Amino acid sequence: METHGPVGQIRQLRFSGDSQRLYAAGLDKRVHVYEVGWENRGGGPPALTRVPPMDWEQARGNRGGIFALALHPNAPEMVLGGVGARQQTGDIAEFDLATGRVSGCVPTPAERTAAAKAQRIGTEGHRYSVMSLDYSLDGTRFVSRDERGGMFLWDRQQGGGFQGTRLRPSGPEAIRFAPRAIFSDNQTLVYSRRENDARVRLIARSIRTGNEATFTEDYYERVAALTRDHRGLFWASADARGNVYVSDIRNPANRFRVRSEWPHVTSVAIGPTSFAVLSNQFIDGRVGKSIVELFDLTTKQRFDSLVVSTTENSLAVAISPNGRFLAVSKEDPREILLYSLADRRSNPNSKPFSTTPAVARADVLSTRVLALSEDGTRLGFGPDERAITSALELVHGEIATEQIPRDDWVLSKTDPPGWQVVRVDLPTTQVKVVD
Repeated sequence: METHGPVGQIRQLRFSGDSQRLYAAGLDKRVHVYEVGWENRGGGPPALTRVPPMDWEQARGNRGGIFALALHPNAPEMVLGGVGARQQTGDIAEFDLATGRVSGCVPTPAERTAAAKAQRIGTEGHRYSVMSLDYSLDGTRFVSRDERGGMFLWDRQQGGGFQGTRLRPSGPEAIRFAPRAIFSDNQTLVYSRRENDARVRLIARSIRTGNEATFTEDYYERVAALTRDHRGLFWASADARGNVYVSDIRNPANRFRVRSEWPHVTSVAIGPTSFAVLSNQFIDGRVGKSIVELFDLTTKQRFDSLVVSTTENSLAVAISPNGRFLAVSKEDPREILLYSLADRRSNPNSKPFSTTPAVARADVLSTRVLALSEDGTRLGFGPDERAITSALELVHGEIATEQIPRDDWVLSKTDPPGWQVVRVDLPTTQVKVVD
């Protein structure tokens, strides 16, 4: 069923290199795509226009999810990873953005099969959920990490496809410190590692020589965020105490720290003149509020902030490469908010969060009554027993919203007040509802 927006938790937000499209992915195994622009009136707010989404895997119910997404810096190509619904391994899918379809798997099924026959399990690709992906600045390779710390470097081959090199093996269990890796330049990786003394550090690794250097900061519990800007001028990291470190790639001595409002940082995004920090507050061990803060890259001062969720963690924030837009996920209800950091003429907004955002959300059907047609081919929804206003065709998975005579339906014996139809999984037509 076409939901017209995310119906699972949003894990990743990414802008295209030309800042004209926004990609959102998460636990519904679908990449939602929006054209980014402005309302068609003078001085109007930003606008998000939905275009057809891209599906990683269909069916298999709620199994699988997308945890990581990376866009090629110059070509219409994207890689995404997580855990597959079919094999439950750490799959990486390659998408052709021109067609919106999967163009390959990394590694290929044949490579996985050959490794299994040779008893080289885990040497050709990830066996566990892929949590981090990043392209090099020239797009000739990308790096991936899984939930148990495994790390692979994937080099593009002349005949097509990628050749993988395992840089670190996976550990025996899931790692709490959230393994991540990025390119700081075309020949240098920065990745998180737990040392023998249990401290979590960032490591810089030369791809050419394999030599490694350790950054001096200790990261409390984990490296909660690790990202680089589109131009390759800055990269940033954060720990679980709200410490955010920003590094100037051109001048490594220009490395500074800011503190987020709340300690549990989930995402950092860097634009040409500012950077955003998304953090969460836990109250008595429970999920609390989520706040996004904007900092000036030059003055290092916070100049705006916004509470985006009050009951659920928000996990994704992104700034467009041209610096005009900021996108942030909101989980109560599930929405994507798009704010203008600058106007159409690139004049900066001093308080972006005081402006009207564009909002993207899924189409959900609120209902108080569930009913079944007498022939068993349709599931009906309505605000009360007197009217069934929407019907799901169980054979085709299509929804009709015209008024339907009440006498054609058999009402359910239980009353589900406040439920919402979220998704229909085909071909089983399993309807998932949430209160």
